[in-house]
Order: sequence, then structure tokens, then C-alpha cells
Amino acid sequence: MMDQIHTLLNEAGYRLVPLKEKQKRPRDNNWNENAYSLDGLGRQVGLVIETGMVDVDLDWPELRAFATDGKYDTLAWGRQGKVTHLVYRAELREPITFKLPKVTGAPLLQGDHAYTVCELRTSAAGEAYQAMIPGSTHPDGDDLEWFHEVVPQEVAADAIVQTWGAYSALAVLTRFYPGHGMRDDFALALTGCMVRAGWAEQQIKNFMTYLCRAAGDEEVQMRSEKAQRTLKRLEAGRKVAGIPKAAELMGIPIKWMQEIAVWLGWKKRNPKGQGSAVFLSAQVAEVSKQAWDALAEYQVEGDPGVYSYGEAMARVDDGRMQLLDSSGLKFELNRCTTWLVKENDKWKPVSAPASVVEDMLCARRRDVTVPTLKQVSIVPTFTSDGRLLNENGFDEASGIFLDLKVSVEVPSKPTAAEVRAALRRLWLPISQFPFEDKSDRVHALAMILEPYMRDMFGPTPLYFINKPAAGTGASLFVETSLYPTLGTWPEAQTPPRSGEEMKKTLTACFADGLRCIYFDNANVLNSPEFASAITAEIYAARILGVSKMLRVPVRVQWVGSGNNTELSGELYRRTVDIRMDAKMANPEDRDIAQFRIKDLKRWVVDHHADQVRAALTLIQYWVNAGMPEGKGSKASFEAWAAKMSGLFECINVRGFLATPVDRRPDDPEEEQIRELVLAMHRAKKRKINPSEPGIDWTKPVKASTVLDLVTAQHVNIDFGWKDPARAMGDLLRRFQGRIFEFETEGGRTARLALSKSSYQGTTRWTVDAEVVEEIKEKTAQPAF
Repeated sequence: MMDQIHTLLNEAGYRLVPLKEKQKRPRDNNWNENAYSLDGLGRQVGLVIETGMVDVDLDWPELRAFATDGKYDTLAWGRQGKVTHLVYRAELREPITFKLPKVTGAPLLQGDHAYTVCELRTSAAGEAYQAMIPGSTHPDGDDLEWFHEVVPQEVAADAIVQTWGAYSALAVLTRFYPGHGMRDDFALALTGCMVRAGWAEQQIKNFMTYLCRAAGDEEVQMRSEKAQRTLKRLEAGRKVAGIPKAAELMGIPIKWMQEIAVWLGWKKRNPKGQGSAVFLSAQVAEVSKQAWDALAEYQVEGDPGVYSYGEAMARVDDGRMQLLDSSGLKFELNRCTTWLVKENDKWKPVSAPASVVEDMLCARRRDVTVPTLKQVSIVPTFTSDGRLLNENGFDEASGIFLDLKVSVEVPSKPTAAEVRAALRRLWLPISQFPFEDKSDRVHALAMILEPYMRDMFGPTPLYFINKPAAGTGASLFVETSLYPTLGTWPEAQTPPRSGEEMKKTLTACFADGLRCIYFDNANVLNSPEFASAITAEIYAARILGVSKMLRVPVRVQWVGSGNNTELSGELYRRTVDIRMDAKMANPEDRDIAQFRIKDLKRWVVDHHADQVRAALTLIQYWVNAGMPEGKGSKASFEAWAAKMSGLFECINVRGFLATPVDRRPDDPEEEQIRELVLAMHRAKKRKINPSEPGIDWTKPVKASTVLDLVTAQHVNIDFGWKDPARAMGDLLRRFQGRIFEFETEGGRTARLALSKSSYQGTTRWTVDAEVVEEIKEKTAQPAF
């Protein structure tokens, strides 16, 4: 029995053909050439999809649910209460399939059309096609039913593609919508994609509202308002998540999310195959934006292929961070996407152009889409919040990349017995060396532990191993102590003599991604440039040969060694002093029989995993105790001192930062300024007669007046070839606020400090004094 719609279609010139009983196949072989009357069709009927017609075939149940909304604008039918087909009149040049690519490791989808979400079918390409319509019975046994009985309506082909591409994307996003606890991050990632694609704020809100309701997310308003928050993050120069993060939270491959991005119009389809593509044009900024999007999705073995590192671009290779210059970035750009240029109306593959590479290297922070890398480690590592990273790959929250060279199981709740065993394991190789003091042994252990917890503090001091003679074992100690965290023997360098050479050396070390900067055989170490780098959070220097600055975070470990090395006071204050002394003329002649471990380097390699496990056990014990801070203090390294001392107190190891005071080096300049400050104080108290009469020393004086005092009192300060008055001003400014302690005649301690003020446009200087405490043991000659 023919439905009224069959008659309507027939009269409108649409062709109907008979099908085999309960099948989709035509009854006759030459069906496309035959003309059938309504009476000759039978019950099983198909509608011929001619050129100029489009059949929207909805395969996924989520998509059918979206379509079954009662708002039909054209011929529609389906089964089991859901719309499965809609037919339009449109000039679609060829069929289009919204299909997820099969990717290794992707969720397994079952069924004949499991990966095909939707098909836009047409005969425009020349292949005859028909669709089974109601009145017929589906091969599964379901009777087809009409949802809208009208002749196909005319719609622009682009509108059909755009609409059903968006609905197909929504179907996938709905099926793999993240669970509670991840939805807010997912909304931020999706809105990040839309913002970068240029969607308007209201368009983003509408999309997120529809998706949340389809997925059953109760926080519709909160999710839909992420667009404004994302825009603010971009305007503030902060990174926003995108395709990789959205894919991660849904548990789907990036290639699926890239396909969804094409369906939604966020990206253009690569005409040369799967994956992203960059379409070249004269607009360098637009091309760079495409390239940044491609880099954001670029992965190597499941982790980001390119990172930002400070103000530079970097990659990770074989356990090391490598900064990318223009050649390195071009290498990665040519592998992360397909570069296409249009020639004779065809897209031709090319290499990434130099103009785009340079544009990307000069990008503002808000344009950079790749994640931020802070540290690369080849051993399990603790983050600043006490999490133990113990799996290969990049941890976005901390910015740490693990490329593990050794795998260990660390007890999640170490016992006191396990802590003692771990300490014995670490003390064993340390006991091979002739340390002078208990503090030296503890500082040696601190040097071993620091790399595992480097993310927990900012600047860290220089570990310097000093000894009276060669052959004592400092180099061997450094090598065997650092091998477990480096996976190789540390690269020793002789410290440069000039400040300019020191800058070049440090810049090269940071550019090469060294995790440890180790200066060996240092006779004298007094570089201000080196001292400045040790306390810096960010290292900045001009790159040799180009007019660009290198600005990268300082996350290295500083180590040095030498024979009776003279350290400047400036460097010593930044140093953890470790002393060795074999107490013999030729330490290298020691009998090997006295050592418990005969071949220490071989032993360290063989026991690599044991050493790593022992170190991590100690730190985990401290983490479980709440990461208490200790009483240790070291200027410029407050966080390091507090946490390291807290660790040692927790595991009951004493001696940290208890270096003998008599090791502090003499500082000739400090002694000179000390003598000068005392002379200024005596002049202020009228205990000495300044050379120039009429000067009131009870009030602040000029630097030139201080210079006259130096001459009159024969204070030995050598300014060399510099202008004395200006050099005196520089000296006073350098020691401004420094406190010097002296003993008074009454047996009390006086603190003197230089202070600066301004009077009539000139800088003036005076000495402030404070008596703070009695001295129990009086010296023979009080200072005043």
C-alpha cells in the first residue's frame, strides 16, 4: 500500500524503485534505467538520490538523538523512534563522510559503521544511489517511519556540510565527554580551540550550552562562560589549552580531535592526507597562527614535540633539553604538519618558509601554543607539591619531562627501618672519601639528593669540594655522586678566567641543556658573573654571533672542585663548603685495600637503581611527614635551606649548614670597608680629628669628604686607575646596609652600618650604630 508521500514524491518527479524484500538492495539489476509505476513498486521501496540531491545518513545514535527534535525542515524518516535520514536538494560535488580514523591505541568501536558518524550521500560523482524509505522494513526487522512528509527542500550545500559537520562533532564530544573532576578543564580546552579559531563569544556560549545539555552536565552556565575567561587568559599573555588537552581528557587520540576540528571548521582539511596542514599565503601572521596550532597538536611518542623554555623554543631528545634555533624549529615544523602552497589551482607540498620560522621565534607569549618545559630528568623526580613522577613522559602541571634511564619501585610509605637502610646505602660510597668534618659528609649527601627535589625550590648554591692536594678524590666523588641522576659522567670544565668568557661558557651550557654545570681544577674562583648566575631565577645573556638574548630558567645543579681554591667572599656566600683531606703527601698512593669498594665507578653503574631508590625513599619519608621546613638558613637560598634542612632533621641527620666558621675566606675589600666604617664612626663620635676642619661628622657627609678621611687616617684603599671620588661613592653604595660587628670598650657588641641619604641634590653618607649584647669573653684590644 502506497503512502500519500509516495504519490507526492512521484508527482514531483522523484524516482522510486522497488527493493528486495527486507533488504536495501534494488530488486532489479537495471533499476537505474527502468521507470516504475506506483503500483509496480511493491512494499519495499527506495528513493533514488539524483544529482542535485543530498541524503544525510545519520549513523551514530547520539547524532540521531540530536536530529529527532521535531524541528524538521525537509523530508525525514527513521526507525525505532529516531531520525536516520534527511534528504535535501543541494549541489554537493561529491559525497562527504564524517568518519573517525582508525588509530592504534584508540578506543575500540564496535559495529559496521562504528567509526562513521554521518554520511552526506549524493550521485553527483556519477554513481547511482538510492535510499530505502518508509513503507519498507529494515533488514534488522524494524519498520521505517516518516518524521516529515514533504518533498526535499533546497538548501545551500555549504550549509549542509557545516551543520552536519558540527552535529557530528557534537556526537563524538558527547560520547566521550569527561567525567566529574575533569569537566572544567575540558571546557577550558574546548573554548581555547574556539577562541583560537576566531569564534565569537556568543557562538562559543551557544555551542558549549548545547554540548553540556546533550552530555547531561549540570553546570551548563559555568561551562558556557569559559569563553570570556579564555579570552582574558590570552589577553594576559597566558597559554590556553587546546586540541591535545581536550583529547587527553576525553581519552581519545589527537587525530580524532584533529578530525573533529576539521568538521567544526577550526582547521582546514589536509588535501594530501591525514594530519594537519598549513596553507601558505602572503599573510605571514595568519600562516604563523596555523603553524602554532599545528605545533600545539604535534606529538613525538605521545608527548609534545616542541616546548617553550623561558623565552626560547626547545625539544627533548635522549634525556636532554635542546634549545631550537631557526634551523631546529624548521626541522620540527616540517615534521609536525604538511606545508602547502597553491600553484595552478593545486596545492603543492613545500618546506616551512624562513619568514614564518623567524616570525614564530619572535612571537609574543600569548601567541605561543606549546607547553612550558622547566626540567628534564632521567630518574623519578618529586614536584614542588610533593608528587613523585615515576612514569616516562611530560607532566604538564610541573613542566617536568621524564626520560627514565632506570626504573625503580619506591615505597609509598617508607618505614623508619627502610629509611635507615636507604641511608646506609647512600653513606656507603660517601664513606670512601676523606671528608674533614661531619658537615662535609652531610653536604655531600645533600648534593646527591638535590636533583631529585630540584622542583621544590628556586636558586640553589654551589657545592664546592676543596682539598689540599691532587689525588684526594674530589673528581671521583663528583662523578660517582652525580652519575645516578645524570645517567652519565658529568662534563667537567675549567672555569674561564675573564668575565666575558664566563658569560659565553654559561650561555653555552644553558643552550646545551646541561643539568649540571661542573667546574673542575679551579685555582681561583672570583667571577661576579658566575656568582650572579648562581642566585638568578632566570639566566639572561646575548647569544654569540646573533643579536638575540637568551633568557631561560635556572634549574641546573652547580658543582665545583679544586686544590686549595681561593673563592671570593661573594662566591663563598653562595657556596656549600665541602672539604676533603687525606692527610698525606701523595693521596693518590693510598692502598686500594683500605677501600670497601675497590672500583667505585663500576660499582655506581652496577648499583644505579639501588642508589636512586635509596634517595627517593628518604625524600618520600619527608614528604609523607608533610614536608616540614627545618631551621637551616642561607641567604639568597632560603627555600633550599629550609626544605633541605627539614629533610635532614626528618631523617635524623645532623650537621647540615654547620660548616666551621674559620673556613670563611678573608675578603681584602671587606676588611678595608670595615676599617673605613670604624673610622667614620669615630669621626662621628669626635674620637678622631678629620683632616678638613669645619666638617660636621655628626651629620651625613659627601663621598669626597669620606675620601679625605681615608687619606688622613691612612686607611689603605687602592682604587687603581679609577677616579678616587667616584670609586669611593661606588664602594660605599656596594656596602650600603652591610652590618659590621665590633667590640666596645665596655665589653658589648656594637653593630655599625652605612646608610645613605640625600641633601641639596647630593648623596650623603653616615654610619648608624647599635649596641646589641654583651660579649662574654673580652678580647685584648677592644675596637672602641
